[in-house]
Amino acid sequence: MLGFIAGPGFSALTSIPSLEFNWNPYGTYIVRFNQDTYPGYVSALFALFALPCMIPFKSIRPPRRNLDEKKPAFMDFFDKSKGGANLVGVLVIYASVFLFTIAFTIFETSGPIYVQQDPFIQFTVFYTSLMFGALALVALLSIVFLRVVMKFFKNDRINLVIFGSLVTVGLFIVFAWEDPLYGWVSMPRFLIGVFFIAFGFTVNQSLTTVVFSKIMDGLEQGVMIGWMWSVSSIARFISPICATYIWGFVGHNWVLLVAGIATLISNVAIAAFYNSLKPRVVDEGITTVNGNKV
Repeated sequence: MLGFIAGPGFSALTSIPSLEFNWNPYGTYIVRFNQDTYPGYVSALFALFALPCMIPFKSIRPPRRNLDEKKPAFMDFFDKSKGGANLVGVLVIYASVFLFTIAFTIFETSGPIYVQQDPFIQFTVFYTSLMFGALALVALLSIVFLRVVMKFFKNDRINLVIFGSLVTVGLFIVFAWEDPLYGWVSMPRFLIGVFFIAFGFTVNQSLTTVVFSKIMDGLEQGVMIGWMWSVSSIARFISPICATYIWGFVGHNWVLLVAGIATLISNVAIAAFYNSLKPRVVDEGITTVNGNKV
């Protein structure tokens, strides 16, 4: 979360004209440092610094398994009769993570271009960076808000739908329904929409992890959570390409509409498969899957 806050801050800093310069070390090639190239250099530099950060951490070896013990089949992991996880619930969570990551990455990709081209907004790179920095702060505050909400209303699945719906509402707010092909929205309307998007997305993704963890309670979750974030990575890979083609061939408004529809589908799926997302409970040796003793 701190990275989401610091990233736009560095982007705003690197857009200051007085920091721009050119470097010509050998007289044949000019290295340019400006608002277009700085983000790449800064990202590469921080990635380089991040590489050795894991060196001090000691790896933990898993307990040695008895060689005579038969390794369980993969599908036994989802066998309800043996207290396995609910396959439907797992797939619904994977689909939700994929759709919400698609939507938010599309918004991340098209948002900066939108606010610079919108005739009612026309942000510079500097103010665009400040806006996304402010949204990152909103995302951080939403985690604090989530902790307060969970003290009074502890149903994770209903909260998941509620906060997911905020993202859908936010994306539909910034969609210019008055003129779907060429329309733009005003600055107040856009800022209200992106507030809902940032607030709802952060809480929704936090609750998604909580719900998924409870579905897998008492089971080995490492591989399954790894797959969940792999699904998210795939979505982040294809979303910018989708956003580019939709913007170029259909228009800027339809980028936001597609993102909104993706979150709407996810919210409907969560509500439709509500019972499949019940926590897996292990109590005094009796395993319960979706409320049924096995």
